[in-house]
Amino acid sequence: MNGYDTAKEIITYLHSRRGVGHTNLVLNGVKNTQNSLLVVASEQDKRLFDRQPVNTVSLSEFEQGRMRGMDKAIVLDNHALTVLLGDLLGTIAALRGEVKEATAENQELKFKLAMVKKIIDMP
Repeated sequence: MNGYDTAKEIITYLHSRRGVGHTNLVLNGVKNTQNSLLVVASEQDKRLFDRQPVNTVSLSEFEQGRMRGMDKAIVLDNHALTVLLGDLLGTIAALRGEVKEATAENQELKFKLAMVKKIIDMP
């Protein structure tokens, strides 16, 4: 499986299929499951669900380690999923770029080393 391409496809799918019921599906699951949390993208997004009988938690609360030790089922809101995947894709793309640069530098150093060895080995 190519997780990078799969994540890109999921983001594309979610962005192009807004209003088809992703959030309703998630809300129904959380409403009907005891001890569950709805993971949303931000603290601001938590306010969008104030009128719903669900417990929400933001991605930043996970990042800060506030959920350690909790024993609850979680489900990610589609926006939280796209934010999380988008951040991961950005990190992967940046790291791929760094690897490509490092590989090119490595090839250049190998070439220079070979040249030095030739000069040293000359009679």
